[in-house]
Amino acid sequence: MARPLDGIALLTYFRRLKLSKEAQELLTHIRQSPPSRTPGARRGNMPIWYPSKKMQCIIKAESHKVEFAFLLQVEHDDDVLEVWDQPPSIQLEYQDRRGRTQRPFHTADYFLFRYKEAGWVECKPTQELIRQAHIRPNSYQLDEQGKWRCPPGEAFAAKYGLFYHVYASDQVNWAAQDNWLFLEDYYQDLERLTIPETTLEMLYRQVSEYPGITLADLREACHDVPADLINIAIARHALYVDLSRYRLSEPWQTPVFPSRPDARAVVHHSNQTTSAPRITALTGTMVSWAGQQWQISGATPTTMTLTCEGSDPFALARSAFDALVQDGKIALHPPPAPSNFTREGQALLDAARDVDLATAVFRNRVIHPDQYNDDEQQQIAEHAATIPTRTKRSWRQRYREAEEQYGSGLIGLLPQFTHRGRKWEADFAPRKLIHEMLETHYDTVTRKPKRGAYGEYLKRAEEQQLAPLSPRTFYREVERHKTVYEQTVAREGTRAAYPFKEYVREQEKTVSRHGNYAWAMAHLHHTELNLILCDSRTGQVLGKCWLTLMILSHPRRIAAYYLTFDPPSYRSCLAVLRLCVKRYGRLPTAITVDGGPEFQSVYFEQLLALYRVRKHQRPASEPRFGSPQERLFGSMETEFLYHLLGNTQATQKPRLNTRATDPERQAVWTLPALAERVQQWADEEYETMRHPALGRTPREAYELSLSRDGERLHKSIEYDDAFLKATFPTTRKGTAKVEPGIGVRINYLEYWCEAMRDPTVEGTRVKVRYDPFDVSVGYAYIDGRWRTCDCPYTEFAGCSERELQLLTEELRKRNRLHAGREHIEVTQKQLATFRRENADIEAILRQQRHDRETRAAQVVLEGRKRSPTPPLIEPLQAQGEMEPESSEKRKKSNPYENLLVLRRIEL
Repeated sequence: MARPLDGIALLTYFRRLKLSKEAQELLTHIRQSPPSRTPGARRGNMPIWYPSKKMQCIIKAESHKVEFAFLLQVEHDDDVLEVWDQPPSIQLEYQDRRGRTQRPFHTADYFLFRYKEAGWVECKPTQELIRQAHIRPNSYQLDEQGKWRCPPGEAFAAKYGLFYHVYASDQVNWAAQDNWLFLEDYYQDLERLTIPETTLEMLYRQVSEYPGITLADLREACHDVPADLINIAIARHALYVDLSRYRLSEPWQTPVFPSRPDARAVVHHSNQTTSAPRITALTGTMVSWAGQQWQISGATPTTMTLTCEGSDPFALARSAFDALVQDGKIALHPPPAPSNFTREGQALLDAARDVDLATAVFRNRVIHPDQYNDDEQQQIAEHAATIPTRTKRSWRQRYREAEEQYGSGLIGLLPQFTHRGRKWEADFAPRKLIHEMLETHYDTVTRKPKRGAYGEYLKRAEEQQLAPLSPRTFYREVERHKTVYEQTVAREGTRAAYPFKEYVREQEKTVSRHGNYAWAMAHLHHTELNLILCDSRTGQVLGKCWLTLMILSHPRRIAAYYLTFDPPSYRSCLAVLRLCVKRYGRLPTAITVDGGPEFQSVYFEQLLALYRVRKHQRPASEPRFGSPQERLFGSMETEFLYHLLGNTQATQKPRLNTRATDPERQAVWTLPALAERVQQWADEEYETMRHPALGRTPREAYELSLSRDGERLHKSIEYDDAFLKATFPTTRKGTAKVEPGIGVRINYLEYWCEAMRDPTVEGTRVKVRYDPFDVSVGYAYIDGRWRTCDCPYTEFAGCSERELQLLTEELRKRNRLHAGREHIEVTQKQLATFRRENADIEAILRQQRHDRETRAAQVVLEGRKRSPTPPLIEPLQAQGEMEPESSEKRKKSNPYENLLVLRRIEL
């Protein structure tokens, strides 16, 4: 599918804007250039890979709060024809604060092709713009209209007749952002989504009869209509909702209208008059409600007319009467009486402790006994007789002075205990020496104890002839000279101090980080289970295994999981996505991952782009960005793993570990048995337990979201041959050349099928795939279908990609020692011979045992019946997913012919 400005459309665009030749060359260079940089999670930001429908490729956003918000805005802006991320750098020129000329190279976030103009856009948080304006006053400025500008960027863009805009975070409309994310599944396939005429007429009739009906009431009134059809009607503008003001994720306060003119008419009518029954009041009375002034312009025993001049009276009128009407009358509350307290007096009263207030009341009872008449006053009167008259006279004087100064005499009776004692001055020499010693001898990575730092302080005080302070004073200053977070960072590092780091509190309501429906957001991550496993055949200890788990963050439901002995890799990621599609028939709209290399692999990103899945990369060492999954890992350990024999709790304190508590001697669990137990815990126990953050079980939350927010069945993915091939890796180029009589070569191995005998196929390059769990089987795309290819060497049967890598490394190492060269060519014959003759190598033997256990566990996770002794067979053949080439079956349309891979750069 072509972009809006491909081909001759770009020349037409140049002529319409009357751009110079230099500007045309610049814009052509921008469209042809790859992104200047790849965004990363460097300073707490979360970069996003967004599958843009407008651009038909992946557009990257460096931040999920500013850049991605702007990207969503231009994605739904019809005036924007194209948007390109990270355009080539431009050179700016400006004067710094010292008057020196600076000419830095600058990479803007986006370059826009609008209908009537084109130019660069730089997105920044408002706080960052304020900081930059202070550091570089000539780089960023705030004009008289309150709009941020970049004069150096505008000067450079003006040379080519273009613009340079600055997009600040305070320009984001978060209600519109929330609605675009809620309807994203429908916008991606809006052309092929339809609504039956009878259903549309029913919805239109209901909304026309009750204009402004809330979305929740509309769903209840038309309970036979699926939520998907209502969402499609809103996305296609068949029903009108002001998406810039109301959120679809809050249906109880989102009004729905037949059309936009109807909505304006209702709002205009409510801006003039609003009637309510059973109200009696006086004409002309003013009523204050939610910051608006309502005037009673006419009242009868049955009705009353209110006039409001507010900006949004429709939203106020819906709830104003219910709150103001009491027993058929308007409750006109008198304005609160002005307080006699001064600002200083109120501050002293707020700072007073409970014991101080009690003391002040006691003193007031002593000097004003006529104000009290209770039993407590009688007891105080006996004690007051023992108080000196001079003290009472002092209290009365302070009472009169406070009454004149602060507006209340009780403030003068407050004790001043907190102001007593010796107060250190800022330049107090012993205190300055304490802070100096703490900076140089305590707040260091050496992590010296307090006693050692105090010893250094005594030596330095003696050298400077200062009277040292007591250890108690020194230790007290240690606790309060820095915050817990700052002190832990200085002594133990940022990771250890992360639990004490302040939470980021939003100044305004943005969008939910967990998504606003069931499949809006998922978290994908790995963890090494604290459980020692053994071989199911020999009983030999194999060590710990890795769990790759994907959880839906909105309902907290586990979508898929995968167990293997291999360390995290793209194979584990693709296996989890494959199991998710097999179980639910779809993938989430967005996936949050960390910065691991397996999540940046070509195969993983290509699969997400193929099915239009948005990727969010959370910052490094920031577990709070993946809190649903991190919390699930903790619950899994305490509620499940620590109840199994062979868990590694004893190894957390090695010196206390004995032979009787050694996990390796207690290991009895195998990987297939653990897979069955994990499946039971995830699907039967965890899903049926009440989640404290949801107030219900994850299963109930998931089903409720599907019924309320829509099942979105149009996003379903068939677990067929096309999807399976998309989860298989390929070569670096993605293709291989068909050599006559030999076949294709993939990862040192040669593959052959009968279709390669065709003379028209020989010498051509075809798409290839291979199974990472059994490299003896490959696939070639010939004549519009995937062909199963076999490796001529039977030694590779059941050999995984991981084992093949170990074989290749070991063989290269031996050849290098023998030949004395750095690069030694490896052939498949050498690999086959090496695997057959050196099967007793420890690393290779261990990997073969791991692969055998992983295949057995995969059978359990895919829902197939596991035999007592898992056979060494290829997983696809065991599932019956691939039929022999000679078998006849119904010919399916090839999805790869018209399937668009949303990649900015061709893989």
